[in-house]
Amino acid sequence: AKTLRPIAGATVTSSAFDTVPVLTQIDGWFLLSFGCPDSGRIGFNTTFLYASHPNYKRYDQVIGRGITGVQRVDFLLEGS
Repeated sequence: AKTLRPIAGATVTSSAFDTVPVLTQIDGWFLLSFGCPDSGRIGFNTTFLYASHPNYKRYDQVIGRGITGVQRVDFLLEGS
């Protein structure tokens, strides 16, 4: 969190639509794909993201309700 350097190998998952966890790349980027949810499901639930790494404390973040497009999210992981 203090260095602002990217962290590779962190696991990111979401509470939305049973997404599969993904790992951050060497540059710290990740992409969670919610696919095409059933009609009426998108925009009705609050989306939570969770980031974890063996060397850092777990980080939870509320993204908001009605996420319908691409959104950049930065996590500030702190050493454990």
